[in-house]
Amino acid sequence: MAKREKRTFLEFAHELLDKDKIDNFLDFIQFLKNNQLVKESQLTLTKSTSYSTMIHYTKDINGKICALNLNSIKRYKPDGSWSIAPNNIFFNAYENYVTDEKLQEFIINSINFIKCRGCDGSNCNGGGEHFGLGKNNLTIFGKNFKNVCNGSPLLIINPSGEALEYAKKLILTTKDIIIDISKNKT
Repeated sequence: MAKREKRTFLEFAHELLDKDKIDNFLDFIQFLKNNQLVKESQLTLTKSTSYSTMIHYTKDINGKICALNLNSIKRYKPDGSWSIAPNNIFFNAYENYVTDEKLQEFIINSINFIKCRGCDGSNCNGGGEHFGLGKNNLTIFGKNFKNVCNGSPLLIINPSGEALEYAKKLILTTKDIIIDISKNKT
C-alpha cells in the first residue's frame, strides 16, 4: 500500500473545491482570522487525511466554535463541498442569544436531518443526547423538529452570499456564548 502524501487542510481545500466554493471558503477562513478564531497552525497542520479541522476559541470543550469539513466523497458532490458545523453544545443557547428573525430562519434552514452515511438515527452515537438535544428531536425558536442528526444538528453546506454572512453572524454569536460561559465560571 502506498503511503499517502501529507497535505495541509488548506491544500486539501484547494484540491477539492471549485473556484466559487474555494473563494467562499477562503472568505470564511479570512473572517475567522480577522476575528482571532483560528490559528494558522490549525490550517497548516500536515497529515494524510485532513478533511476536517476543529476551530477553538478556548481550549476546553466549551471553547469549540465549530468544525470545518471538506467533503471528498465524490459520489455525493462531484466537485467537492465544504461545510460549517457549529458546536452542538450551544444549540439550546441560541434561543436566548439570537433575536434577529432572519438569523433564526437561517438556523432553522440549516438543521441537519438524519441522512449521513444512510443513517436512520436508530444507531446514532453522535452525542446529541449528551448535550440535552434529545434523541433525534429538537425544539428551537418554538418549533419542533424530528429526525435531526445528534452529532451535527446544524450543518451549513457551501454557504455563499447572504448564507455566508449569516454563517459568520452565527459563529460570532457562538463566540459570545463562549465568552459568557467563561465569565460565569470565574
